[in-house]
Amino acid sequence: MIIPVEKKKREGTIIEKILAIFVLLTVIPLGFVFVLLIGAYQEIVTLYVSAENLQAFQKQILTLTVFILFFVVVLTIFSALWISRIFLKPLRRIVEGIKKVSDGDLTVEVGAETADEFGEMADFFNKMVKRLKESKERDETISAMKSEFITVAAHQLRTPLSAVKWTMKLILDGDVGAIPDEQRIVLAKGYEANERMIALVGDLLNVARIEEGKFGYVFAKEDIVVLVKKSVGEFMLKAAERELKLIFEQPEFDSLKITMDAGRIEMVLGNLIENAIKYSLPKGFVAVILKKEGDYVVISVSDTGVGIPKEAHYGMFHKFFRAPNVVRLQTEGSGLGIFMAKNIVERHGGKIWFTSEENKGTTFTFTLPIVEDLMPHNEKVEEQRDNLPL
Repeated sequence: MIIPVEKKKREGTIIEKILAIFVLLTVIPLGFVFVLLIGAYQEIVTLYVSAENLQAFQKQILTLTVFILFFVVVLTIFSALWISRIFLKPLRRIVEGIKKVSDGDLTVEVGAETADEFGEMADFFNKMVKRLKESKERDETISAMKSEFITVAAHQLRTPLSAVKWTMKLILDGDVGAIPDEQRIVLAKGYEANERMIALVGDLLNVARIEEGKFGYVFAKEDIVVLVKKSVGEFMLKAAERELKLIFEQPEFDSLKITMDAGRIEMVLGNLIENAIKYSLPKGFVAVILKKEGDYVVISVSDTGVGIPKEAHYGMFHKFFRAPNVVRLQTEGSGLGIFMAKNIVERHGGKIWFTSEENKGTTFTFTLPIVEDLMPHNEKVEEQRDNLPL
């Protein structure tokens, strides 16, 4: 979806404004004065100059007046250009520096050639950029340390969690002997809690890999229609258990192959559909819509759920963020699914956004490019995945 940006009306460059001011303050007043002087001078000349010399004298006066006005205009333009050069040259350097900083370049430095206010401004600008660079480096170091810690901790948790999972599975299946129903109920709850912990560890590892650029993508031509149908079908039973109607609106096309990592896009769809079901009240519905818009395929997941409070919209794509109303409704959840979905979609060259109104529902929409050239070039490289089973 392209959001139009309102363009500012062009008001002219600084040099144009300086020229306009000079014209208003010098040329026009001088021209007015000259007109008055010439009028007065004409009366004097008429009184004291003979008729035979009057025409020649008036011609000389007109020539001199035109020359003076021309000289004043040239001098005005030259003065405006000179003044604008004095002010614009250092200002332009600072503006170019600001543009580079806004583009993420923190290596820029503005030369302070003068000791005036512009030199002071350039000095302050350089100090600001230096502090921003130090702050960014510090944040990157802290983020890298956190990601490394999460990766190590998650990897260390995988083995014991897997051992607990399979041990409890053996007991519940009766492979080590029969157990009373009371114990089976308790063990089943423990098994479910262990499964949630395994899912959380998996999410933590995925987030760490995303931040390190090691998430692993394998791109291939896949049918997006088949993939969406498959994802919807996997949640039909879960939706029915919650007394919800899960709808897939069949698109106008029966098949559409695009370049994508089917497994990763399935993660995105699964997360969005699962959230829609989880946060919808019984008797509602969840609708999945697939369509084409230009060079992109657009997929949306709508629900009639609790919605997202307006004050919580800002944090929806941040790690570990969960809206306060869903925390009260569902205490379980890591707040990592939407963060991962955003990164997966963007690495495919698409965008993701949402619209929501509290107590009315939410719609998450994301796009994927149909044309392969619209994908980020560095994402077409196949990466090795870490597919260690839990």
